Order: sequence, then C-alpha cells, then structure tokens
Amino acid sequence: SADMFIIYHNAIRSEMSSLADLLTELKKRQYKLSAREIEKLIGWYMYFANFMKSYLSLLDGVIFPWIETKASGLVTASTLFLDSAVRSERHLMILNSVMDVVSSFESTGSRKAPGEHLKHLINSWASFGPAVQHLMSDYESALPDILEAHCKPSDKSAVEALVSHFFEAQTNGNELYLVMTHWLRGNNESEIKRLDKAFNKRVNVKFNRTKREFQIAHDDVMDSLLTQA
Repeated sequence: SADMFIIYHNAIRSEMSSLADLLTELKKRQYKLSAREIEKLIGWYMYFANFMKSYLSLLDGVIFPWIETKASGLVTASTLFLDSAVRSERHLMILNSVMDVVSSFESTGSRKAPGEHLKHLINSWASFGPAVQHLMSDYESALPDILEAHCKPSDKSAVEALVSHFFEAQTNGNELYLVMTHWLRGNNESEIKRLDKAFNKRVNVKFNRTKREFQIAHDDVMDSLLTQA
C-alpha cells in the first residue's frame, strides 16, 4: 500500500526535474522569450500544477483518512508533521505557491512581458520546490513503516481502487493518470500495463485521445522549448 506514495512521489520528482531543466535553459534567454513560448511553458506547467493539486487533495480526502482507519496514534514526538492541522497548513502553503503562477498568468496574460512571467515562475519555484521535497521526505520517512505494520498485502489493491475512483471523479482524471505514470513509460512497461488494467485505461477511447493531447502539450512542448533554448 506504500506503492502509491512511491508512484506519486516519483512522478512529482520527475516533473520537478523537468521543470528545473526548463527554467535553467529558458533563464539564459529570459528577455528574448516570445509570448508563444511562455504560453507553451505555462501550458506544460499546468499539467504539473494540476497534478500537485490533485496529490494534495488525494492525501487530505482519501489517503490519510484511509490510513487513519488502519492505524491509530500516527502523531508522535518524531512525526508531528502527520498531525492533521500541520498537514493542512503545509499543503495549503504549497498549493497556493504552485497555483499562484497559474492565476498570475491568467490575470495578466499578454499585459506582462514574457520574461516577467518566467521570473515569476522561477521565484515561485524557489519557494515551493524545496517545500515539496521536504514534504515528500517527511512522509517517506514515516508512512512506509506505519503501513507495513498495519496493512495487509490485499490493501494494495484497495488503495489503488480508492485512487482510481478519485481520478474518475475528476474532470481531468486521464491527464492526472498520465502525469502519474509518465516516469514509468519506457522504463517499466509491465508496471504500466498493470496500472492501466487497475485504472481501467486499456480500452478507453477518451483516454487514448487525452494521451495524444498530452504527448503534444507536454512531451513535445518540452522538447521544443529545450531545443530552441
């Protein structure tokens, strides 16, 4: 049941690594960027931002409530970060920082120079990047042992079912699933096939269409921005 944390956290780390690469390269020509390039960058970033938003929502609304039905006494002197009030405050701070980039772009658009949009994103990244890494490290330091002590092997499928239902309830559930599994593609096709089956993605016309759109707006955009840089 700890596998879902591994999958989610590896997905987030993969996206943040890609974001860091993009920002490093684009900063070199910050004041030469075109409006179209910034639109592509923000479009790429939206996948990450929406995934982070869903991750935090999943933790608050599904994962931690489920864990609390399995294990009592989660909060100890060494795991104060698992306290619900502490979790909520940290999650909200990260969410606001991540989504601030999106709201700023939507509210100012072409009225702000492309280089200024990039600067805003770089500043926000400097804030939420370390915070997200710290959050994941905290959860990884405590939750696997808790889950191992209180969960059965059959709970893995139960958790995946909860996550699958969560995705299905989201209007952008297919996009979220693609981001979640993106780091696996080309590296662990057997796990992709297993997850596609668990999440009912194997025969899904709408999912295949979203997959093509994701390739264009995510993978192809990153390649084009790095190539131009």
